[in-house]
Amino acid sequence: GATKVYDGTTTFTGVDLTLNTGDVVSGDTVTATADGTSASKDVGASHAFTATSVTLGGTHKDYYSLAVGTVTGNVAITAKPLTDAMISGIAANYDYTGKAINPTPTVTDGTPSIIATSDYTVSYGANKKASTGGTVTITATSGGNYSGTVSKSFTIGKANSTAGLTVDKSDKTYTYGDTITFTVNVGLPKAKLFARAAAINTVDFYLGTDTTGTKLNSSAITLTETGGTGTATFAYDTTKNTAIPFNDNITVTAVYGGSGNLNSQTASVSGIKLQEKAISGTVTIDIANGTGSDKKTDKGDTLTANVTAIQPTEAQSELTYQWYRGTDKITEATNQTYVVTDDDKAKTLSVEVTAGKNYSGTVTSTGIEVDKEPIEGSISITGTTVLGDTLTLDTSSLTPSGATFTTKWQRDGVDITGATAETYQLTKDDLGNTITVLITATDTFTGSMTATKDIPSIKPEKPVITATAGNEQVVLTWTAPFDGGSAITGYELTVTPGITGSPFTIAGSEASYTVTGLTNGTGYEFTLKATNAKGDSEISDTVSATPNVAYTVTFQSNGGSTVAEQQVTAGNKVTKPADPTKPDHRFDGWYKDSAFTTVWDFDTDTVQADTTIYAKWTPVGSNGDNGDTLDNSTGNGNNSTAGEAAKVTAASNAKRAVNTGDTTPFVWLIALLVLSGAGIIAVSVWKRRKR
Repeated sequence: GATKVYDGTTTFTGVDLTLNTGDVVSGDTVTATADGTSASKDVGASHAFTATSVTLGGTHKDYYSLAVGTVTGNVAITAKPLTDAMISGIAANYDYTGKAINPTPTVTDGTPSIIATSDYTVSYGANKKASTGGTVTITATSGGNYSGTVSKSFTIGKANSTAGLTVDKSDKTYTYGDTITFTVNVGLPKAKLFARAAAINTVDFYLGTDTTGTKLNSSAITLTETGGTGTATFAYDTTKNTAIPFNDNITVTAVYGGSGNLNSQTASVSGIKLQEKAISGTVTIDIANGTGSDKKTDKGDTLTANVTAIQPTEAQSELTYQWYRGTDKITEATNQTYVVTDDDKAKTLSVEVTAGKNYSGTVTSTGIEVDKEPIEGSISITGTTVLGDTLTLDTSSLTPSGATFTTKWQRDGVDITGATAETYQLTKDDLGNTITVLITATDTFTGSMTATKDIPSIKPEKPVITATAGNEQVVLTWTAPFDGGSAITGYELTVTPGITGSPFTIAGSEASYTVTGLTNGTGYEFTLKATNAKGDSEISDTVSATPNVAYTVTFQSNGGSTVAEQQVTAGNKVTKPADPTKPDHRFDGWYKDSAFTTVWDFDTDTVQADTTIYAKWTPVGSNGDNGDTLDNSTGNGNNSTAGEAAKVTAASNAKRAVNTGDTTPFVWLIALLVLSGAGIIAVSVWKRRKR
């Protein structure tokens, strides 16, 4: 009872007391315990103790009593062992950061008592890697109120990241020979994470949607020092790699992380298509003469497909061959060479080459006619290149001299309609172009030849212009003249008498020009010339115009369809517009006045001021008959028939008779209908309405 474990108090209970031997009768059993306080609450081997109460015990306690008033002595307080329950503030798991994770623990012994940090020290493990996790060790300070050591462990979870994979073409379509560049952009939760986690410094690329596909490459990541982002690129050379098949929609997946301290992240790009490279160029046929004629291709000659012009050069070794007789395949004729047989007589032989392996496409040679003598030598064109001159085909150097052929003249490679003679007369269309003559052998001869002649362009033709006067201006218009085979680059407009800016330079694409700043009433003369690469055209014929005030002519259609106003120069005539329309009315012409007394004559009348011209209308019935009254201001005419007009007239007269001096309401009464050859006549009377 004289020793207790540190509890932060000075209180002691049940301290055993030693009784003097002489004070207890032999054979009696008596004990004594005391409750009290020590001089200190801290750990110590000998603290003064003062009892606050003494309790006697034992079988014979009732026969004894305490002889002294104060009991003192010494007691001891020993250190309290640290326990796991005393430690808090350390989570079970932390996310990987690339730095040591050292959480600060909280150590308590009861509530709310908190042990001062002087009673313990804290130490940490490496605490960086997700693979090993971390530890925090709390050790009681030697000589303090606590003893022992407690260790707390936690796990370090792998960091999460983001990743995106792209290729360098938006359509994702590549051709053999291209390099497909894959780019991975990754983002990390904290900057410089790459630099602290060597296990994530590479990205692996796989064919397909996951890691079960063929591994294409591992690429290093280049980290940016800010933002925790990195980029890895992978250049897939289609000429050196065969993992990606042709003509299929391919998916490639980038995988990054998954070991060390980073969770695995994947990014895929789909729809990648790799296609073979198309071949181009031509195939010709080389002929090695056999035992027959050396003037023509015949039995025994060896034909060889010449593919040296096929591109790319690497594709030449991957070609396959098929020889044709006309349009029919020759069985088993699939080598680069072919020997002419009796079956080929009077036939046309050709060879088709087909690309293989990494290439696609076919190329077919021109045909070789068997047992036909090829034409050789050359042809030419004679004659001058002046418009209207005649060009002539010259075959003096053609062999054999008796070869037969057809002739065709072409302009820049396009056949000229009807030009099939051995002469050709130059037209305007030929200027500035190349004329070709093509001969094609016929009968027992084979082959074709061409000759060309460039036809120079000439100066443009003289333009034709018109002038329209306006208010202080004149508008010049023209149609582009024949350009002589060379595009018109500009025009020059000269005004007489001269004004500022004359002569005016005008773009070759224009077909009109407005000369402004002219004096009304003054006559002006205008000329125009066109220019092309060959020079200037002749100057146009002179046109004259006198600018004058322009007046506004307004068409008052009186309820009819709208007619656009016109601007007419003083003294000029109005252009007759299309007739307006008005429902249930007939248009009766344009008049100078609103009373329709004088007709406007578009052939003779001229404008001397702002003018309004008025439309006159005659109402018509729904069946097209003429009415009997006019209303040109509102368009409300009488659409009745003649008989109905009689009815209205009679009724009106009756109304006037009845209503004289009498405003009493009335009603119509039809008194009598008489049918006659002239129509229906209605006789109406008025009757006073009864009150």
